[in-house]
Amino acid sequence: MDRVLLLLFTVVVLANAGEHKKIRVYFKQCEKIDDECIRINAQKVVDLIPIDKPLEVDEWTIKPTKILNYEQHYKNIKMYNHHQGKVAKAHLDANEAESTWKLEMDVYVPEVVLSGDYEFKPGSTLYGVDVASKGKVSYFHRGYNVTLTLSGTVTFEDKAKFTATDSKLLMSADAMAFDFKTGDPKVDERITAVYRDNFHAIFEDAGDQYAEMYAKVYQDIANDLIFDKEAN
Repeated sequence: MDRVLLLLFTVVVLANAGEHKKIRVYFKQCEKIDDECIRINAQKVVDLIPIDKPLEVDEWTIKPTKILNYEQHYKNIKMYNHHQGKVAKAHLDANEAESTWKLEMDVYVPEVVLSGDYEFKPGSTLYGVDVASKGKVSYFHRGYNVTLTLSGTVTFEDKAKFTATDSKLLMSADAMAFDFKTGDPKVDERITAVYRDNFHAIFEDAGDQYAEMYAKVYQDIANDLIFDKEAN
């Protein structure tokens, strides 16, 4: 871990996040680069996520799994409540020789909501229940606990430029609720019920693929909101 690169990383994050056009944030200036100072400033960055605008993904496909043995295609995805995230802890490593860095943090959100258009092709079944349909769906992820790991590179030309090149997410849920809207109330109830009654198995089976989607969104936030400028 190289202290010079850690310090530069922190300066870039604070300077660029603090220049956010719509929100004025007072960042804690670190007397020393330690986990608590990184956590406090990571929380300030989370607080920059707009309250009135969800995170968005154009489309995402969940590939067939052991239990969910059909393709799940989603479009016009909107993710709500991430601005409520609380950073429990954070840690930053950096390697000046290799010009790389890695930020890991634990975050809790009381409830994350994912909504969008969906399609399950004909023949899709879950525990013997016909779920083939299309329409709108909302997933309510209650007790959203995640460990997010962002890693990337830094280039030194005239100025320092940080880029997040990879993201990984481990997540858990205390509970989940589902709301399918197909235009047919009987179909809605049938699909919602089988998802609701088996959410633990569903989450264990396909949770990693949903985590990949969230991780990609967080990587984009880091690059667009924090690292989109160069800093001395």
